Amino acid sequence: MSATRVPARLHGTLRVTGRGYRLHADDGQVWRVEGAEPFAALAEQTIVVEAYRRAPNLLELLWAGPAI
Repeated sequence: MSATRVPARLHGTLRVTGRGYRLHADDGQVWRVEGAEPFAALAEQTIVVEAYRRAPNLLELLWAGPAI
């Protein structure tokens, strides 16, 4: 038996803070985001992300794009 990790898909607003990137999700949760630097142009926009949940408040970003 193998354990397959499935990325989460979340919607929210990507924000830049003094300590890095945060995703303010539509459900009210605030996530720290690792790997968001390539998507800095999406800051302050409503986006959709695919990411692995690494901790209760930490995402490892795989992909991000504008929410349509």
